[in-house]
Amino acid sequence: MIAIKNASTGEVHFVEHFNAAGYPGWAQFGPAVPNPVPEFPIVVGGAWVSDPAKTEAMLIAQVKAEAERRKMLVRSPGSGKGAEYRRKRDEAMASATVTAALLNALTRPAALQQYPGAAMEAALTGEPLATVLNRYRTVSAAADSEVLRLSALEQNASRLIKAASAAADKHAVVAAINWNWSPQ
Repeated sequence: MIAIKNASTGEVHFVEHFNAAGYPGWAQFGPAVPNPVPEFPIVVGGAWVSDPAKTEAMLIAQVKAEAERRKMLVRSPGSGKGAEYRRKRDEAMASATVTAALLNALTRPAALQQYPGAAMEAALTGEPLATVLNRYRTVSAAADSEVLRLSALEQNASRLIKAASAAADKHAVVAAINWNWSPQ
C-alpha cells in the first residue's frame, strides 16, 4: 500500500492498494482529485488547486524563453554573428558625425583602416562607403528597437504574472500577451 500524505497537515490524499486479484486500485482520502489534475497540485481550503508559486516560475520561464526566441530572430544565427554585428555597429557609430562627402573621399587604405567591414563591403558591391555605413546604422537601430520592444513585453508580462494571485490568473496573463504590440 502506498499513501501520499501532506507533511504540513498530515492529511492523506490518496492511497494505492492492490485488490484481491492483485491489480492496482485506488482509494482516495481528502478532496476529490479534479479532472484535469492541476499542473502543480496542492490542497488549499479543502480543494485541489495548482501551486501558484510553481505555476508562476514555470510561466515566467516560458515568457522569457519566448522573448529570447523572438530576439534571436532579429539576428542571424551563428557564433560569430554577435561580434560581427558589434563591429558593424561600432563602425557605423564612429562615422555618424562624418559627412558622406568625407567618407566617400577616403582612399581605400584609409577606409580599410578606419572602417574595415564597411570598406570591404563597399569595395565588393561598388556602393559608396557612406551608403554602406548608413545602412549599418539603420539596420542596427531597427534591431536594437525590436530587442527593446520584446524586452518591454517580457518585463511587463513577468510583473503581471507575479502580481496575479491565482494560477488561472497567471495563465491568463500569458495568454493575453500580444507579441505583435507596437509603441506607435
